[in-house]
Amino acid sequence: MSRDLLAAWRAGAADRIRWIVRSRDGVSDWAREGEIPTVEVPFRTTDAEAQIVAVRQGFGMTTLPCFVGDADKLLVRVPGTALCLFGTLWLLTQGETRKTKRVRLFTEFVSRGLAGYVPLLAGLAYSSN
Repeated sequence: MSRDLLAAWRAGAADRIRWIVRSRDGVSDWAREGEIPTVEVPFRTTDAEAQIVAVRQGFGMTTLPCFVGDADKLLVRVPGTALCLFGTLWLLTQGETRKTKRVRLFTEFVSRGLAGYVPLLAGLAYSSN
């Protein structure tokens, strides 16, 4: 959620917060377990970019990958929510090409590069300010 909306909620200016979801997505059960009371009807956007713009503008709160939300200085994690691991990051190659030296070297390069971002991708590296 936006830092400004969180501050307004803490000051008592905002009673219930609206969820921001994409298209037909609903709000996951795990996401409803936070400290902040929410309204039943979500604010719907057409795509991820509109979703992020809406949350930055203070229209409500949303679920984002940690490496996206934590990197945005206008956003803050919603208090009382837990991390929900969504999936594994896979690097796929075309059939037998993974055995070629060029593809193997590229795959190893990307793997080493991503290894430095494991805490960020796992949602463990963020500023709690």
